[in-house]
Amino acid sequence: MTFPRRASRALQQKQQHRLVTVLVVLGALLNTRVHGQNTCPRTYYVQESTSALQRAICEPPCVHGQLCVSPNVCQCPAGYAGNNCAEPICSPSCRNGGQCVSPNVCECPHGYGGKSCSQGIVSAVYNKAGDQCLRGHVIKTVSGPSRMRCVAACMRNTRCKSVNYYSTEQLCELNGVTADEAGTSDWFHDADCAYYQSSQNPSCE
Repeated sequence: MTFPRRASRALQQKQQHRLVTVLVVLGALLNTRVHGQNTCPRTYYVQESTSALQRAICEPPCVHGQLCVSPNVCQCPAGYAGNNCAEPICSPSCRNGGQCVSPNVCECPHGYGGKSCSQGIVSAVYNKAGDQCLRGHVIKTVSGPSRMRCVAACMRNTRCKSVNYYSTEQLCELNGVTADEAGTSDWFHDADCAYYQSSQNPSCE
């Protein structure tokens, strides 16, 4: 019987025609040509490797090497937000006027510390610029690297507010009482910070 074959062939041709129509419409949307030139909406461009694929434009460009997924919208990595992924996220958010400078790192104003700047603190116990101990504190030499380092988030006007984080290195003590033994009103702990005594600076004993 030839009738079913004709019907089948007609149906197949109809489906092929629909597919060609869809492809033509998509091609017109994705790749419009004017005088032989590829033209796109202002927020897209045609990728050089193929004339049938458009890429979104993000202004300003995505940072951290991220992908522009639609006009002015970037796919951000964990810890960043914003249209171009330039805004770090701090959780919990920074308090008391602190600023989020990188994912989960707050830059605290003078007088505050802690992960989210929620803890009030006393003055720094060591003045790097003046090379002296402050507020009755002493620096005790402990085995470890002989150099001074303050994490950027812990530096305020050349004063290092981080002490006694790495127990194998330099300890800053309150008149012989270790930081762990001193009361919270006498000492401030910040697990994000650490400092070391520089070999060029004399120890405060």
